Amino acid sequence: MSEIKVTIAPKVTTSTVLKTGATGLPGAAGATGSQGVKGDTGLTGATGSQGIQGATGPQGPAGANGASTWDAVTGKPSTFTPSAHIHAIADTTGLQTALDGKQASGSYAPASDISPTAITGTAATKAQAIAFAIAL
Repeated sequence: MSEIKVTIAPKVTTSTVLKTGATGLPGAAGATGSQGVKGDTGLTGATGSQGIQGATGPQGPAGANGASTWDAVTGKPSTFTPSAHIHAIADTTGLQTALDGKQASGSYAPASDISPTAITGTAATKAQAIAFAIAL
């Protein structure tokens, strides 16, 4: 004769209520974890507006009195003897251009040959004629 083993599980239905015991006291806090990795730097914000201007500071002390007349200037030479010297045309701004615009020497009548009526198209006076000749 052979033997048959049968296991029967208890039947659980929706009407069965599982009961638990009372909740115990909380346990002690765990150890603090290690520092995390530093995150990326955030974006830079906009520059703020300029602040208001501060108050004007006090006036500084007065300086030493300076010379107010030529006679009060000290340490000047008693005479100013000019010394011979030269300058290149290029040392004077615009001189070459001004010279280039002048009438060539000898290409005009001497002032003694000019009379007020010799200036055509004008009713020149003798003074105007002389001034014209000098300006050449």
